[in-house]
Amino acid sequence: MHKGVAAVLIVVFALGMGLSSPARVQAGAADAEKAKIVELLKLQLLLSRGEHGQFHDALEKLSKKYPNDLDVKTLSDQYHETMHKRMTAGEQATDLLMKGYLSGGGD
Repeated sequence: MHKGVAAVLIVVFALGMGLSSPARVQAGAADAEKAKIVELLKLQLLLSRGEHGQFHDALEKLSKKYPNDLDVKTLSDQYHETMHKRMTAGEQATDLLMKGYLSGGGD
């Protein structure tokens, strides 16, 4: 085999290997994105069932698994903000009930 032909074949082979690598990386990224979406759907299912404790635990695991993911961070922030508002509203309602109870003589 001529040296020039061998060199061309080596270059073509190397390019072929290099070009197939990004395709595998893209496929891997797509698989990772699909896995994340499935996990987000599982979270939605837990929340729709009212399983807040399990939802919170799963959300914390997902946040650790995808610490820089904007979707997961946004979901976590929204959930914690909503829960904080609910707790604050619950505390305010308890305060009002206690004030009413105490001002009414404790009956």
